[in-house]
Amino acid sequence: MYKTYKQKKQREAGKRYERFVAQTLREQGWQVVESGLSGYDDHGIDLEATKDGIRRYIQCKGWKRHRLIHSDVVSQLFGDVANIEGVGNLDRVECYIYSPAQLDEAAAQEAQHLGVRFVRLYFPPWHHHVRRYFNTFRQNDTTYSRGHTPRINNHG
Repeated sequence: MYKTYKQKKQREAGKRYERFVAQTLREQGWQVVESGLSGYDDHGIDLEATKDGIRRYIQCKGWKRHRLIHSDVVSQLFGDVANIEGVGNLDRVECYIYSPAQLDEAAAQEAQHLGVRFVRLYFPPWHHHVRRYFNTFRQNDTTYSRGHTPRINNHG
């Protein structure tokens, strides 16, 4: 599946960033479906969030702060959402890119032209969220702490 150890680590970091963005949105009252965690057939859409009748399609790029996001990412997100929703059905639909990286000049212009919004959301240092993200796990869109984890009896 992965050609190198580095590719595996990058994919795992991307999944962590997607979970972080999803949790941030949930705390803001959004209902979130994590559609991109498999990495395959997600159509460039990592998260689908809904709130007050608005559907938000999100592409997460958990890249380093100094990297640049190019216009192909913006175009792909918009095209995939238009393909899913239909070009004439985008009135209550939002397209977002979340990343600690930044858009290059062409991507910023493309995003403005297509109405794709960009949120520069930094993944906090591990010590700021170690208790919050490593001592909890997500199950059916509900977060349980380790002390309240439902037990599964595998002994028959």
